[in-house]
Amino acid sequence: LDCYAAAEREARDAGRGLWSLPRYRPVESVDLPHDAEGFHIVRGRVVRVGEGRHTLWLNLEGGLAAKIAEDDLAYFQSTELKTLRGRRVELRGRIYRHEDQPRLRLRHPAALTVLPRD
Repeated sequence: LDCYAAAEREARDAGRGLWSLPRYRPVESVDLPHDAEGFHIVRGRVVRVGEGRHTLWLNLEGGLAAKIAEDDLAYFQSTELKTLRGRRVELRGRIYRHEDQPRLRLRHPAALTVLPRD
């Protein structure tokens, strides 16, 4: 995973391959189009970390809610999820709509990057 992530980072920084396409550039959560669906890389500030019955939620500015289902939480043991409120993160995954609200399911920590403090 580390090797793959490094190769991706290098390609993204250089704007090579699919990383040259606007569709694969990070978008700020507050600028996410209302009708956004499909794969996106989203950056934004976590405004709320909440727990549901079988889910942990990360709510970003602009209304995107990232869902980590109970069966995926075991993969995130090394990530201090409950301390992310106020931090900027980068999420990657497929955005879908639920009751006309954007959602993104995080299945693995590789889909979540905590960005450096401003």
